[in-house]
Amino acid sequence: MGENMDISINPNDLTGDPDAAAGSPAVVAANWYQFRPGQRIPVPRVDAVSLIWILEGSGELRTRTTRHKMTAGMAMRVPWRSAIEYRADASAPFRTGAVHIVPWHSSTAAVTTEVAVEGHELFGSPSRRGIDGEPPLLVGVTNRSETGRRLISIGSFCVERFLGAPIGDDVTRALGVLMLDGLAAWDDSKDDTEVPRGIARMVDFVSRNMDQPLRVQDVARAGGVSVATAQRHFRQWAGESIVVWLRNRRLHEAARLLRTTGMRVNEVAKYVGFSDPLYFSRVFSAAYGTPPSRYAGTLYTRPDASGH
Repeated sequence: MGENMDISINPNDLTGDPDAAAGSPAVVAANWYQFRPGQRIPVPRVDAVSLIWILEGSGELRTRTTRHKMTAGMAMRVPWRSAIEYRADASAPFRTGAVHIVPWHSSTAAVTTEVAVEGHELFGSPSRRGIDGEPPLLVGVTNRSETGRRLISIGSFCVERFLGAPIGDDVTRALGVLMLDGLAAWDDSKDDTEVPRGIARMVDFVSRNMDQPLRVQDVARAGGVSVATAQRHFRQWAGESIVVWLRNRRLHEAARLLRTTGMRVNEVAKYVGFSDPLYFSRVFSAAYGTPPSRYAGTLYTRPDASGH
């Protein structure tokens, strides 16, 4: 993506149809999702090109013909009208980011910010189209590629924008252009940049001082870099700011402790750096969909050999 990128689109590049001049890409949905241990979510065919990336934890993403073990730093580009199934790990479930793009959306129809899965009233709508000759499914390790990291940064911005103030057609279409451009450029075979220097030291510092009221300055100092550089590196590596990553890291550790130890909720809260147990309970409930006091009792029961 060049500095003077023209966001106008050659319609023939999208569909091969001159009538496509009356449309443009649009992002129709973007979100974070924290899976429960062992949670399985099958998603039917979707009228969107999707980017899904793993922030932490692990699991599998399955299509009808393939299985892909996914861990932190990995991403998947899912082609138009594909079905997929999420299978979170039973002990360290993944937390994902996802952006869903309609490559061509009619300019005469308002962008409805909903994912059109098979059976939805928008599925097969003439106002939404895919791309002729679209690249196949791609799985890559985004933190090994400068282009991949840049793509995740754009995806993360899309999520935060969708979770913020109401979003209009002009913004969804501008984001669609950026995402489609990034997806077209993403090639994980180009391992052109190492993981940012200092990231490992900063992550280790956080792990050893989880119970302390850490500041961004403390984390950056541990990595031997400035705050600005630390923030940039975290956005490149993790797809989110240090503050957001640190909060999620604390919650992930809290979930692990609740699953694997007999610690009380207030003990876990203190261990991961929350001085107020009530605030910790609210934040944890919002992230995991259940209060920490009940979380350990909601663990997934492994399926038997038949898969049930």
